[in-house]
Amino acid sequence: MKIAYGTYAMPDTALEDAIPLLAEIGYDGIEICVSPKHVGSMPAEIDGTRRRTLRDLLNRYNMG
Repeated sequence: MKIAYGTYAMPDTALEDAIPLLAEIGYDGIEICVSPKHVGSMPAEIDGTRRRTLRDLLNRYNMG
């Protein structure tokens, strides 16, 4: 069984910081909260370059 964490409780943490942090704690996956109150989580804030960066981080840390 995989255990994931939702970023709902991390509104001030960029996804680039949340992914390694949650992997380090021991989570297997991440649920990204999309909200104007969450730093950099809105679709307009995730361009192609950033999307690749996030995908690479997810792969590096084996996060689903």
